[in-house]
Amino acid sequence: AEAAVVSPAWLRPEQAVQHRRAVAAIQRHRGVLLADPAGSGKTWIALATARSLSGDAPVAVVAPAILQSQWSSIGARTGVVTDFVSHESVSRGRLPGEACGFVIVDESHRFRTPTTRRYQALAPWLVGRRGILLSATPVVNRLDDLAYQLLLLLRDDTLVSRGCASLRATIMAKS
Repeated sequence: AEAAVVSPAWLRPEQAVQHRRAVAAIQRHRGVLLADPAGSGKTWIALATARSLSGDAPVAVVAPAILQSQWSSIGARTGVVTDFVSHESVSRGRLPGEACGFVIVDESHRFRTPTTRRYQALAPWLVGRRGILLSATPVVNRLDDLAYQLLLLLRDDTLVSRGCASLRATIMAKS
């Protein structure tokens, strides 16, 4: 399903479709995973989605430190104010500002293991926030990788209409 929102002119037509789908998913479930290949414009789509759902409010971007200049540059070009925090900083307990209601987690596959410091620091901060997870490789080793990423933003029973009563129970049953 696609949301009835106008996509920014700076998106390509195929990105505009992804944008409207992401907005619809977030409106329904509070979060979405955009798992498109590298170079497909996930950054642009995520910023368009954030703008559609948060207006001019600052957007938290959690990404590897090496991507900070990319996010700053594209944020400036699109007019979306970002509060960038690196994955490495999250591991040390530094989180985005409280003013950010919408969050983008780039390279979300790096948050696939709930026993890591970065996951344990970020997960509680995300409670009640809407956001988008970005990854070209959401499943690294096992299907659990995907489920744990989804649990960062989605309720445990989000997929009940699809026959999955609980993401956590599904993970535990397969372990």
